[in-house]
Amino acid sequence: MFGADDADWAIYRKINNAAASSDEDEDLARLETVEQKLLAHDPTFQEEHTYSALAQRRSALIQAFRPQYFEGDPAGAARVHLSTERWRACETWFSPGMAGVDSAGLGEVVQNILARFNEQEKGRLVKNVFVTGAPSQLPELIPRLHNAMRPILPPDMPLNITRADNPTLDAWRGMAECSLNDTYWKNSVSNEEYNEWGGERIRRWWGGNWNSSFIDDSEA
Repeated sequence: MFGADDADWAIYRKINNAAASSDEDEDLARLETVEQKLLAHDPTFQEEHTYSALAQRRSALIQAFRPQYFEGDPAGAARVHLSTERWRACETWFSPGMAGVDSAGLGEVVQNILARFNEQEKGRLVKNVFVTGAPSQLPELIPRLHNAMRPILPPDMPLNITRADNPTLDAWRGMAECSLNDTYWKNSVSNEEYNEWGGERIRRWWGGNWNSSFIDDSEA
C-alpha cells in the first residue's frame, strides 16, 4: 500500500536531501511569500487575490450548496458527501495506483493482449470488443475504454466496443445454456474430482490445460 498516502513519499526526501521537494506545504509556503511581496509592492494585487482568500471562497461556495440537516437528524448524520471520489472510484479500473494497488489498468491489460497479435488479427479483434459483467454498467465506461484504446491503435483502424444486453446475468445464462448440451456433462468437473484435486488443480475441464484426464482409458 506504499504510495496510497502522500506522506509516504517523504521518505525519498529524507534519503536524498539535495533533491528538490515537491511537497505541497512547501509550495504553499513559497506562494505565500510571493503573495506578501505582491501585497507590499503591487497596488493592483489585493488580499482577495491571494490563494487563501480564493480557497475560502471556494469552500464557502461548496458549503452553500451542501444540504443542511437539523441537529439530531439521523439520516443527515449518517450521510457521506462525495466530491471527486465519485470519479476516482471508477477511474481505478484504469489506474489502480490511485487506490494503492500495484496492478495494470484495464487499458494496459488490453494493450498487452493486442501486442500478441499481428496488425491484421488486431484489426479483426478491435472491430468487436465485447464487455460484460456488472462493472461494465458503470456510466460512460465504453467511451472511457475507447479513449484508452484509441491511442494504442493505428489512426485508420476501426474500433467498436459493445456491451452485453444483460451484463449482470450473462455468465449465468451462458453456463445455463451450456448445461443443456450433452457435451457439457462429459467435460464437467465432478464433486469428487474437485475434492481430490482442489480448485487450483482441476484436471478435467474443457477450459483448462491439457492433462491426464483427457487421455483415453485404453491408452492408460
